[in-house]
Amino acid sequence: LLNLPDSGRGVPQAGSIIPDGYSSWIVKFDTTRDGTAGPLEEAYARMARAAGVEFPATRLLETKHADGVRRHFAVKRFDRDGAERLHHHTLGGLLHAGGGDLDYQTFLRATRRLTKDEREVWRAYRRAVFNVLAGNRDDHAKNHGFIYRNHAWTLGPAYDLTFSSPQQMPERGMAVCGERRAAGVDHLKKLAATESLDPKEARRVIDEVRAALAKWRTFADEAGVPALTAAEVEAAR
Repeated sequence: LLNLPDSGRGVPQAGSIIPDGYSSWIVKFDTTRDGTAGPLEEAYARMARAAGVEFPATRLLETKHADGVRRHFAVKRFDRDGAERLHHHTLGGLLHAGGGDLDYQTFLRATRRLTKDEREVWRAYRRAVFNVLAGNRDDHAKNHGFIYRNHAWTLGPAYDLTFSSPQQMPERGMAVCGERRAAGVDHLKKLAATESLDPKEARRVIDEVRAALAKWRTFADEAGVPALTAAEVEAAR
């Protein structure tokens, strides 16, 4: 955890007291061999926003090493509003379920029951579409959550979005209508049907997400993802 200057200029600071002009961020230090994890996650955050998926502010922090520069993914804490800490509860925590034990049907139903707002259900559905079509297979129940504020629950923003190949993770964290290995558009359409979502609107969401995914190379270039890695992600999705 670090406090980073909102302007992007200044020295990062540690500690529980947030200085004026700073906000609280989580930094995921990239210790991978090729140093691509940080840029890859930044590219996915940008692509998710373009697909209409809510995602907190992000940036890449650079550190210099003997073998070159490393870029680390930093994400602004969404469970903070200034000095106020917001209550965030994961889907897995709410349902007392571990990773890999839930289906997106459960996610949408929990969202409907908890928020009592169909707009939030559509946000959950859009996230399901993005995760499936973008190859984010590490989508287990602890990577979805809800925020309680002003006596109401809302779906929290997405987090921990990145690419995982079928070789790295043969089964995705959450099934789509029972399918964990090869979920696709047909399963997403079935998900909408089983949860009483309008099929035309569901197709529109799928098309919007696909349009954002088609710009993958642009997001990858902006985030500094090596061309070879970007091509491998594109080919494996």
